[in-house]
Amino acid sequence: MVKAVKAVIVFGTQAELTKIAAFVKGGISELEVLPLWTQQHVDLVPMAAIDLELEEILSFTSDSVDWQSIALRLREESPDLVVVQGDTRSALNGAFAASKLKIPVMHLEAGLRLSTELEPEERARRRITRLSAYHVVTSRKSKDNLIEEGVSQDNIIQIPHLAELYLSYLYSLDKGSLEEGMFDEPYIVVTMHRTTNLDLVIECADSLSRLGSILDGIQMVFVKRPDPRWNDLYNSLKKTENVLLSQTLIPSSFNRLIRGSIGVLTDSAGVQQECAILGIPHVVLRAESEYVDCAPHVECRDSQRLIKELNKMLTIESHSFKGVASIDWASTVGAVWQRVVKWLN
Repeated sequence: MVKAVKAVIVFGTQAELTKIAAFVKGGISELEVLPLWTQQHVDLVPMAAIDLELEEILSFTSDSVDWQSIALRLREESPDLVVVQGDTRSALNGAFAASKLKIPVMHLEAGLRLSTELEPEERARRRITRLSAYHVVTSRKSKDNLIEEGVSQDNIIQIPHLAELYLSYLYSLDKGSLEEGMFDEPYIVVTMHRTTNLDLVIECADSLSRLGSILDGIQMVFVKRPDPRWNDLYNSLKKTENVLLSQTLIPSSFNRLIRGSIGVLTDSAGVQQECAILGIPHVVLRAESEYVDCAPHVECRDSQRLIKELNKMLTIESHSFKGVASIDWASTVGAVWQRVVKWLN
């Protein structure tokens, strides 16, 4: 007889919530899934949860993200498995707390690697690999990375990209026309959140201001984050012609924003993946990223090259919305959970 399994998914940020949404909704009868929020992005997560129809199943913890607080909550729930996604502080602390309690950890989007460990996210994901018993990868390269690091391939499962699962789930909610953009005039979208760019905020502000000043008949829509550390950048961009600061961060609205754009500049791996899937021209504002696609990678402070790549992007004929590749998010996630139940039994 198969034993029922209880899984707690520890998450903190809105980006994590979008990545785990399909895993929360795509449960199976032998499995209870409990999302455990570590109270990061308090201005974003509740609205995103409503938008993604997850509000009734979120479990809010204390106002701390440290591993001891997570461990206390995990003791109350007594799960058979703890799931974390990506490379955030909440993911690392969730994995660490579970390991201290001898609870097996499963890492979603495991095996992504940069060539160096300079970024804190890279160090976090490598530590999470060492703390995890099971690994869900989204590419053969990620699987090979883990095997090279000594992970048994019996404990690895490969699925489509989480961005693809997320988009398939989001569109199943029927949040409005997939063809409709946010503005009548042409626009590009810019998003930034990475610590490495925050450390260069003055240089990035100068580079993006130059970019905005050369746009003719095209608006730069810069998506703001509720993080005061970026205020110097936002204040600088306010003075630039053709720049609009936007707070469009609710998942369905943000997706509509990028779908209607003529291009995207981003340092987000998730947005990079969404653009690649949807056929939206994009430039990655990083020297290197975890995903390899056809998009150019340019450091934000390199204004000369950024202007060059922007001009290339603007010469691309207007893209047509490609939709999402044929994928059944519910059955894909259900197969993962079936494998988990088998692992734990």
